[in-house]
Formats: sequence, C-alpha cells, structure tokens
Amino acid sequence: MTTTADARDIICRIASGDLDAEIVARTDHAIAFLDHRPVFYGHTLVCPIGHVIPRTKGDGLKGFFWPRRSYATGQSASYATLLREALQE
Repeated sequence: MTTTADARDIICRIASGDLDAEIVARTDHAIAFLDHRPVFYGHTLVCPIGHVIPRTKGDGLKGFFWPRRSYATGQSASYATLLREALQE
C-alpha cells in the first residue's frame, strides 16, 4: 500500500478501509472478506496484505467464468458473521 498503483487496487482499498467489504478475518499479514459476487454464499477471498504476484492488464491469466450470485440486502453481513464465528471455534 505504498505506491500510486496500490491506491487503485481493490484489495489494498479494502485492507485500508477505503472500500467497504464484509471482513471475515484479518491478521497483520492477510485479510479475508466475502466475494461481492460469490460462486456460493459464504465464498471468501483470502488475500495477503502485501502484493505477492503483480498483475497487469492483458497478462494472460484467465479468471474463473462460473456463474455468480448477488447477496440480498443484509445477507452478506449474515454470512460474514457465520464465518467469523466458525473461525473462532
């Protein structure tokens, strides 16, 4: 989170609190948050706080093209709570 490019990165924006997300867990080194368009409800992304693999437009890495869902109002908060509770067990 130290370069100009980082300021535009979604994960850096979530980690810094500049972009809202349902945070499931966070340590000094990683952050876990709900995917806003999950494959399944509760689909959680776990990301390092520092960038491990830099990405550039057109780098050839293909994404997943599975059907995505949308959370209903309040549903993402409920799933984040369930996951946080499960991590504490």
